[in-house]
Amino acid sequence: MRLRHRVALGDFLPDLPPTPFPPLRIHLTGKTVLVVGVDGELVHLDCQTLQPSSEVAKPFPSGIQHSVVAEGKFIGTWTEYDLQIARMAALSLSEPFQEGVSRSELRLALRRSGSEIGSEIDERNAGDVAGAEWSHVLEAEPLCLTSNGERIAFCMYGRGIYCTSPDSEEFWRQPLVEWLDLNHLSDGPHIVCMTCGPDPADPTIERIWLWSAGGGWAYYSWENGDLMAQGTLGVEIVLESAWSNGLGEWLLSSPPQMVARWKPGGEAEIATVQGPVNLARWEDNGWSIAGWREDLRWDIHGLKSEPRREIGVAFYDHPKRGTLVLDNIGRWSKFGGGKSG
Repeated sequence: MRLRHRVALGDFLPDLPPTPFPPLRIHLTGKTVLVVGVDGELVHLDCQTLQPSSEVAKPFPSGIQHSVVAEGKFIGTWTEYDLQIARMAALSLSEPFQEGVSRSELRLALRRSGSEIGSEIDERNAGDVAGAEWSHVLEAEPLCLTSNGERIAFCMYGRGIYCTSPDSEEFWRQPLVEWLDLNHLSDGPHIVCMTCGPDPADPTIERIWLWSAGGGWAYYSWENGDLMAQGTLGVEIVLESAWSNGLGEWLLSSPPQMVARWKPGGEAEIATVQGPVNLARWEDNGWSIAGWREDLRWDIHGLKSEPRREIGVAFYDHPKRGTLVLDNIGRWSKFGGGKSG
């Protein structure tokens, strides 16, 4: 059973401008708020005013699937499924973003080249990312991407897990983990999420955590890629996303209407919400969660909910305003969910 607490809808903050395009996620660069758009747009915002501090550009040919910021670089992936092309590229955060080729231009170039899917295609025809410091065609679909700030790790479908520097120097690669007890589930072993989290035996050591659709988990060493441990949640769940609180607890999203709190070695505590969860973070000894047109707060007092007009896609700690939520139409508002401040 879930505890619900409904209060009045919060208003948008009228003195903070909306983003120039519908946002997908944000990254903090140390100097700006970098907004990634649903169609692959990029723009820097001033940390205080949230006004654009750069020109909007689309360096990638289509939407940016996964992205991280590390060592002064924006690193992103894109996949064009019908053309069977995938690429990863790095852009310098100190240089202006450049406008790249569009998806239609990419398709036209491929048709003109006469290239067949799977054959060697030159860099331009493969949709090289405009202004990239480095850009690589990938051998398979990138499933997920994460970073500890100094290294990046990513998983490719049917290939394995890779760890590189932000300059694309490979440190190691490992085969995909298997969860044999999940093979009876449809897509049970399919990798859906990769993120950073502490080692259960020593929270001061950060690991690469991998999650599957059927609730499988595994964690690896950042240093050499060793598989440290693996297991399953032991509950019927279709997992989509996972967030660590850095202290050993995880918040897990299982659409369409399930979330769970879990610690390694324990049982998952499951709750019902009104739709998919987009993001979550740990603050003030509890979880702040952006759900489907609701802000949620899950702490020792239970699970509380406050409705919102749109869907939250990112949290931002404003220097003066406190916790803000950026929604799917690009507007900023205060976070609710029963959290004070």
